[in-house]
Amino acid sequence: MLARGGGRWPKRCGRLRRTLEFTADPKAAMTSRLRPSTSRRTAIRRDRGICPPRPRAEPPPANVDEIVDRFIADIRPRVTEENRFYSEQPTIEEVIRAAATGATREGTMHDHQRRIGYRALNEFAALLLECKAAIAQARTFDALHAVIAGAAPRGVGALAVYDTAERIGIWRGIQPRRVYLHAGTMQGARALGIRGVKEVEVKDLPKAFRRLDPGEVESCLCIYHRDIARIAARDGLRVTNAATAARRRPRSAPRGRAGR
Repeated sequence: MLARGGGRWPKRCGRLRRTLEFTADPKAAMTSRLRPSTSRRTAIRRDRGICPPRPRAEPPPANVDEIVDRFIADIRPRVTEENRFYSEQPTIEEVIRAAATGATREGTMHDHQRRIGYRALNEFAALLLECKAAIAQARTFDALHAVIAGAAPRGVGALAVYDTAERIGIWRGIQPRRVYLHAGTMQGARALGIRGVKEVEVKDLPKAFRRLDPGEVESCLCIYHRDIARIAARDGLRVTNAATAARRRPRSAPRGRAGR
């Protein structure tokens, strides 16, 4: 297979070769084929598993107590409704599919998972269905999270793993007992001086967070991480005993595939 100018095309470039041969502007075609579109490049930059920030039209909260007040008033009702959808799934197979793909009651995909895409999420769901026996036998959120993390394929990150574990845990009646730190949640924790750990107890965070359960604290730290950083920098807010109180998350179990 000869390229323009006498060179030889590698086999993997056949699709690009056909594009160049049938376009009036081969150079432009090559650029468009090899370089992601503007929207794709934006998605790559933003694919960090960070929760959408609070609406910028709102005045910024003055302190951590106000952050928690806003979370309870604005975010908790929506999250409660989302969680009800997963708790109502009739079988473990249905909740695994819904949780892994980020399905919502409206038939859309949760905004956390939209950047991952259907192909990776459907593969994730298929792998989890092979592990459904292990998922059903998990007695704690840590054990459930480990099974799901072990089954996650490439492209499914820490936030998607946590969200899936939380949704299946709602159906199972299992809740996290500590705050898992990742992505935007980690940014909120770092603003409070928490570094080098993957989990933290709610009691070791500022007192205002004790009005929330660990799963809600995870969401609050993620959504309001910019406000927490601003307040912490202004007031010198730090968690003094974070290094000793927070515990590292156990390593994920190797991928297990239980029978159907």
